[in-house]
Amino acid sequence: MSMMTGGRATPEATRRHADRHPDLPFTDRGPGGTTVSRIGFGGYRVGLTEPAHRQALEKTLLSGVNLVDTSSNYKQGASEVMIGRVLGDLIGRAGLRREAVLVVTKGGYLQGHDYALSLERRDRGRPYPDLVPLDQGYQHCIHPEFLADQIHRSREDLGLEVLDAYLLHNPEHYLSWAQKQGLAPEAARDTYYARLDVAMRFLESQADRGLIGCWGLSSNTLALPADEYEFTSLERLWNMAEAISPGHRFRVVQTPLNLLEPRTATERNQSGGQTVLDFAERHGLTLLAARPLNAIVGDRLIRLADADPVEPPAVAEIEALLDRVVRVEKRFEEVLIPPLGLPPATVERLSQRASLGRSLLDYWTHFKTLAQYQSIRNNVILPRLNDFLDYLVTIESSGDAFSDWMRDYLDGLQPALEAIETRYRAERSIRSRLIGERVAALDSGWAAAGGLSRMALRAVRTTSGVTSVLVGMRRPEYVDDMLTEFSQPAGEDRLSPAWSRLEKLIRNLPR
Repeated sequence: MSMMTGGRATPEATRRHADRHPDLPFTDRGPGGTTVSRIGFGGYRVGLTEPAHRQALEKTLLSGVNLVDTSSNYKQGASEVMIGRVLGDLIGRAGLRREAVLVVTKGGYLQGHDYALSLERRDRGRPYPDLVPLDQGYQHCIHPEFLADQIHRSREDLGLEVLDAYLLHNPEHYLSWAQKQGLAPEAARDTYYARLDVAMRFLESQADRGLIGCWGLSSNTLALPADEYEFTSLERLWNMAEAISPGHRFRVVQTPLNLLEPRTATERNQSGGQTVLDFAERHGLTLLAARPLNAIVGDRLIRLADADPVEPPAVAEIEALLDRVVRVEKRFEEVLIPPLGLPPATVERLSQRASLGRSLLDYWTHFKTLAQYQSIRNNVILPRLNDFLDYLVTIESSGDAFSDWMRDYLDGLQPALEAIETRYRAERSIRSRLIGERVAALDSGWAAAGGLSRMALRAVRTTSGVTSVLVGMRRPEYVDDMLTEFSQPAGEDRLSPAWSRLEKLIRNLPR
């Protein structure tokens, strides 16, 4: 075992830490009475390869933020490793006290190394129990046999003897799978909560052993209407924890809350007409608000941030650029390939590879957001293009004609891809402006924050029941921007009536 830092966050140390940072808002509603910053460092997209990620975390911690959230599957473990290295360095070099920082991590996903290990176990006849298949290379599990390994590895990667809070990560994947299998809702829920009960009892035992300080749940379905198939009942989980032990360590819940996903604050899905926020606050649960700036609406990811105005290219202009690419592709099929005398199967494969222009001409209007287009471009289109061009240079007869063709192909494809991106950037700009205008009209306190991202953060951080807001701060300049907002006095602990009016805004968003 590698050298690990001892200790855990304590009420006394976190209180003294908060006193040394009077310009930053804190609350004493952290687990176990700890004092935590109202802004937390979200580790979803940070890793080891970007120096800016480390610099951003260092700046965040040295500025006083004392809540860090990560997961064993973020960047396939690299998020935990980077956070562990920074913590170890600052605790040793910059005087940061281990007992002043609350570290939250999660477990449940199997991908990368964990997925490979799962396959090895299966092949040896010892698969993890209760596995939920998600996708190729992707599984989920909350059985103690898997969680024990995850807690051990998270402690190693973070370099901490004690994990302050350990959360079950999106266990509702079982319900998604069960629904696709056509299982009756009641039968699926019985199995779901039985598995959760086993996992919760195991986490309580890990708290008894001193490996974790407390435990909880990170879920995207806590705020769904109670009659929806994938709904996870916070009240039912609380009652299960009470049955485990009157002194249970169920202390933390993490759930999305943002301007376009308001149900944590508005959906009355607990008994007595309570919302998740109401229930958490009444029972002393630390509630971490996730995704304050990245809303998922239907199957779209919408960034809640201002975007510079962009003049969109006309549809006809984009289609003309793609038509040019298609003509170059036809020249490849009709002029360059036939003289090579290749087998029909090889010709078919080459034709399929040289069809990006045709594919884009058919589908370029079907991307839902700029983020989706960029993801497909970076992860599908460009790798496919590079593989195709690499293959071309291996053809024995390739020469000047092929080189000229590749140059023409790239000269046509690049402006087409740029024009499509500009079109989606313009749509994002229009959507951001409309959301900002409508949100500002709903609440003057939110409007006083300024731009859309500031309003989005102001809305969440001032809402009663929210302990801390997790923000993905991957660059030092972004840390500065977020800390500027959180240092502003803003009437903490209010529940604006604007939350209940956001549903209409969502329904009327431009498609």
